[in-house]
Amino acid sequence: MGKEIKTLSDFWKSERWNQTTRPYTKEDVTKLSPSYVVDDYTLANYKSKEFWNMLKQENQVYGMSASTVKDAIQQVEAGMDIVCLENYSTTNNTPTTNYLQNYTSNVVNGINNLFQEGCGSTPIVAKTTTMNFKLMTEIIKAGAAGVWFGDQSTFAKQYGTGVLMSTKKMVNKLTQARLAADVCMVPSVIVACTNSNTATLIECNTDDTQDQKYVTSNKCTHEGYQYLDTSLCTEMAIERGLAYAPYADVLCLEANNPNIEEARRFAEAIHKEFPGKSLAYNCSSNFDWTSKFTATELQNFQDELTNLGYVLQCICPRVETYYSMCKLAESYCDDGFVGYANLEEIFCKVDNQTDYNAFINKTQEEPTLV
Repeated sequence: MGKEIKTLSDFWKSERWNQTTRPYTKEDVTKLSPSYVVDDYTLANYKSKEFWNMLKQENQVYGMSASTVKDAIQQVEAGMDIVCLENYSTTNNTPTTNYLQNYTSNVVNGINNLFQEGCGSTPIVAKTTTMNFKLMTEIIKAGAAGVWFGDQSTFAKQYGTGVLMSTKKMVNKLTQARLAADVCMVPSVIVACTNSNTATLIECNTDDTQDQKYVTSNKCTHEGYQYLDTSLCTEMAIERGLAYAPYADVLCLEANNPNIEEARRFAEAIHKEFPGKSLAYNCSSNFDWTSKFTATELQNFQDELTNLGYVLQCICPRVETYYSMCKLAESYCDDGFVGYANLEEIFCKVDNQTDYNAFINKTQEEPTLV
């Protein structure tokens, strides 16, 4: 065990972990390590380091959610910096370990097999609605660069809103992910996303005083959820971000609508306590692009996000929109939020039964925001 602890000690000495808290010891890690090395997780190691270097060396890193191999391939062909794998489940919005393992492996292998050069170096991040030690291990085995884990535990269809998990539960999930990565000796990039701005319910947890400050009453729904005070969503996002920061590499603010002041408050609060912490801004599928900004204002909005330290800028396309992923990805890579918004506006106006190619051929030029 002494040799294993020394190896782990060398691994932990890297500047990579200067802002990382581990509520467990090296002995805890080695007890969970296999007696012999089955896999050195070469792909995951390489991708993790590449993704981390992007975050630290680039001003803007673009990502877009993909739910199929085809979507992921088209994004990479368009020049997307990273691929964000969305996973969907037909059972309570909670994918099983086998489902996510097979899903991630299929997309990673699909990209690497189809593009042996160039595309093969694109980091892949698995976005998941659940997390535990075993699941994180499977994600690493699949060769992913990291995991994107949000604090929305489920979506309550009967209320039309997301449901947050408790802060303590989220921190526990993040700790399990880091522990699994340490056992594998892989510097996986862990993105912790707070959905405080997009959820109005939270799981009841009366012993968590940090969460109780943000509920409107002590009464729960029939499903066991409490209502959140939505006027305090920014304060809650900040407090949750600070709680997640020691256990995650990147903190993501999920936005329902573009709000630069909200983004500024979040960034300043995080960087006051954790200088240089990598931030991400995720535009949800409900993002209101065209009624809020002119093209110039939208470009300024993205530039301001970059200046605030939101290096990872991601978009979740509307799954019900009839569009070409390749076109959307190309426009986003070429022209940022403005390019994406221009096409999104077109596609949202096209009937689902309309043939995209016939429609686009009739369009002499893509309209611009005014």
